[in-house]
Amino acid sequence: MCNRFSKTNNRISLVVITIVKNNSLNIINKILANQADQTEKEAFFKQLGEDAKFKEESIGIQNLWHLSHIQNKQSSDIDKKLLFNEFWAKTGGKKVNNYWIGNFQKYAAVILVALFLGMALQYFIPQLRQGKVETYVYQSEKGSVSTVILPDSSKVWLNSDSKLELTNRKGLITAKLSGEAYFDIKHDENREFVVDVGEFKIKDLGTKFNVKAYECDNYYRAALLEGDIDILNTANTTLANINPGQGVIYNKHTGKLKVSNIDTSIESAWTEGKFVFVKKTLAQMCEDLEKWYNVDFNIQNKDLANEQYTCVLKKTTTVEQMLKILKVTSEVNYQILSNETGKDIVIIK
Repeated sequence: MCNRFSKTNNRISLVVITIVKNNSLNIINKILANQADQTEKEAFFKQLGEDAKFKEESIGIQNLWHLSHIQNKQSSDIDKKLLFNEFWAKTGGKKVNNYWIGNFQKYAAVILVALFLGMALQYFIPQLRQGKVETYVYQSEKGSVSTVILPDSSKVWLNSDSKLELTNRKGLITAKLSGEAYFDIKHDENREFVVDVGEFKIKDLGTKFNVKAYECDNYYRAALLEGDIDILNTANTTLANINPGQGVIYNKHTGKLKVSNIDTSIESAWTEGKFVFVKKTLAQMCEDLEKWYNVDFNIQNKDLANEQYTCVLKKTTTVEQMLKILKVTSEVNYQILSNETGKDIVIIK
């Protein structure tokens, strides 16, 4: 719609400019106001008969002039109405009665409203464009990592089964995240960059940080590698300021935030195609592996589920290769149940 209005606006503006720039505007006004002398009248009507373009512009001016004077006193209206009839007849029209003039006023009013709207749009459209909202959606499928490069060369990595919705509104970029993403954002004083995971927000101040916020998990976490971030609640009140080497964990059940120290070398390892588990229980490991391999793990032995592991695995490793490694190191047994219509099920016992 904006483009259509913009074209109409340009056309109307050109009409106004053509009329205003015409050097004969003053003489036409004097003719219509009955203030021109005999020499001016003769010169005007002579040009009117010889110049078709001038005649067209003159008619347009007299239309606007007539409407602009319709609220004058009754005695003045009578004189101007007679002069208007004479003018109209000499420009190729016929003498008109009062009924026609009344209707003409309505049509002329429509013309002026259109002109006003055109000039108003010429002012307001740039204002609307300044407040234009731009939204972009990025998604990484299961078993893949995607990279998003922003216009200012900032980068975002999306982990397996993650979705990022970027909205740019008047210098505020909001990144709604479902899944895991690593942000390398350049500082820009003219705009704000905020990651929204629902329960809390991360306000970026020119940083490198990782955010893990899968809906299926019991917790969300953010970890800062470089720079500075603020943790905000849904009302945009600052809850904590995080320094490099620190992370925050949000418990979705209790609604509490906990700030602790982190190993920065681990947080971005997944962007390099690695699984890095440091003192993670088998149950916690399986949560991450499920998102990558698109399988369901079923750990039947609860004691085994709580055992802790420290290991590094390449993401190119298949789920069966990973299970074989686990079997050799921990003497666990497993079974893979194929499912043609859904996820495969891995039973660990």
